[in-house]
Amino acid sequence: YKACGFMVVGIVDHAAHTRDLYRLRGLRHRLPVVAGAAAVAGASMAAIPLTFGFVGKEVAIEALLHGSGTAAVVLLVALVAFSAMTAAAVWRFWQGAFTDGPPPPPGIEVREPVDPATVHTPALATVAPAVLLAAAGAVLGVVPALIDPLVSAAAVAVDPAAAGYALHVITFGPALALSLAALVLAGGLVAAARPIAALQQRLVRPWTAATAFRSTVAGLLLAANAVVGVVQSGSLPQYLGVILVTAAVAPGLLLIGSSWFPADAVWAESPLQLATVVAVVACALGVVLVRRRFAAVMILGAVGYVVGVLFIAYDAPDLALTQFLVETVIVVAFVLVLRRLPDRFDIVRWRMREAWQIGVSVIVGVTVFGFLLASGGPAPQTPTDAMVARAGPDGGGANVVNVILTDIRALDTLGEITVVAVAALGVLALTALLRPRRDGDDAPTGTEAPAAAPPPFLDAVPSSVLDAAVRVTFPIVMVLALFLLLSGHDAPGGGFVAGLVAAAGLVLRAVAQPDAPPLRWERVDLLVGGGLLVAVGVAAASWPLGTDVLDMGAVSATIPILGTVKIGGALVFDLGVFAVVLGTMVAILHGLGRRRLPGPPGTTPTGTAPPLRKETSP
Repeated sequence: YKACGFMVVGIVDHAAHTRDLYRLRGLRHRLPVVAGAAAVAGASMAAIPLTFGFVGKEVAIEALLHGSGTAAVVLLVALVAFSAMTAAAVWRFWQGAFTDGPPPPPGIEVREPVDPATVHTPALATVAPAVLLAAAGAVLGVVPALIDPLVSAAAVAVDPAAAGYALHVITFGPALALSLAALVLAGGLVAAARPIAALQQRLVRPWTAATAFRSTVAGLLLAANAVVGVVQSGSLPQYLGVILVTAAVAPGLLLIGSSWFPADAVWAESPLQLATVVAVVACALGVVLVRRRFAAVMILGAVGYVVGVLFIAYDAPDLALTQFLVETVIVVAFVLVLRRLPDRFDIVRWRMREAWQIGVSVIVGVTVFGFLLASGGPAPQTPTDAMVARAGPDGGGANVVNVILTDIRALDTLGEITVVAVAALGVLALTALLRPRRDGDDAPTGTEAPAAAPPPFLDAVPSSVLDAAVRVTFPIVMVLALFLLLSGHDAPGGGFVAGLVAAAGLVLRAVAQPDAPPLRWERVDLLVGGGLLVAVGVAAASWPLGTDVLDMGAVSATIPILGTVKIGGALVFDLGVFAVVLGTMVAILHGLGRRRLPGPPGTTPTGTAPPLRKETSP
């Protein structure tokens, strides 16, 4: 009912262009449905009997009646008093917005009242949510047993002693008497509204709530301007420095005074581990020393590939495969962005800036190294132990990583792909803002110029050799993506990995055939929206089946070439993950690769930096 009240206020503000109760008059004739929804929600908020608000208020009063001590008595008196004031405020709201209402008390200047004839009728989609919430509150007030299982489960989770308690429409006893007493007090407040308002006007109020609010907001704005002027300087290195220092210093203080370096630490268990460490250190030094951006990106990508090799050494092929694919896609995205940047890094001429960057790097590196050592010690039991034990019996899969993502913690995965979907929409919005205007954009309606073909990917020159090779490898890559999707529950793979493989195949096709239009299904809205809809549908389908969320079981089927495949809720959910990941990669790669983005000063119209003169360090 509170949500309905907020919606009603928004509807009235949108329709009448004001929320001033002294200016609103007789809107119940212009907005009868909204007035009815506000009345039902207000009755529930005022805790009138046979409303859901009354059921909740009785539960709260009954809980305090069973309490002991002075605190319970004080809370009970406060609850009754606040309930009375809430009921009076609800009546004042409905009276001021939907009736002619009493005139304002003396001393209050009111602008011209709003003519109800000028209030426009809101759309059905705007009113429907408020009406549905009001109707739900009315039904639950008469039949609270509909929501009792949900409330009881939450109450038992907090306090097992609440087991067996049920919601009632009306309970004859002290709780009912106190609820009715609150309504009587509310009636008294309503009857004495004008004298109370007149008394408020006569009182000296050097500091009102409105004044405090305005002063607080003004102070916050001044402080925000001062802080933003320092931290929002437009410098990306400064932004990264603040983030990294905060992420390193805040948790790094926990390492001070603690034994985060195990006494029995082993530096390396095999020559492969030692070799990977040497390779990572060498690549890190290379990233710092090279002057060309392209070389730095390639070396940075090599760090990710070396980490993938370390995953293989620890018998984690699923993580290694994901690492290799993510690193590949990131390198490709970096290369697309490098087209709009100068070939070389800026030469740092300010020694203090260079010292600051070195200091931040050292602090972050030491903190991360310390946390890795502290977290690598032996633990008696970890949450992953239970997940590994449940992967086979409960999840029906041998790939523990995929079972965790699509079964045990599928709800977390659903939230994560929702964030990924929002990121894809953000990429589309940003690339649309950077897209240059086409001829005919300002043409009158009906005379628009025909839609231009999409620009070539990377402005690449077609190559017959590469084209022939990709025509053979592209179907193989897509079949591999399908195989990884279907077999991910029992073998390395899954929807995330399959989406990255399919995205890599699309990039190969775009580079080999730069003038070819995108495939029919190569649409971000179709992939991201459809994938998210599939994942949410799997979660919702478990409700009518009476099972846990995202638990729909599985059946086995034999598919030619692919072999035996388990088809069930986890696979369908993984299909949604695959579509969202693929759609996001398509948005990123095609948004950066197919659009002719306007370059910064000193670049060509296609966004590619012209050749730079050779720079030397001082």
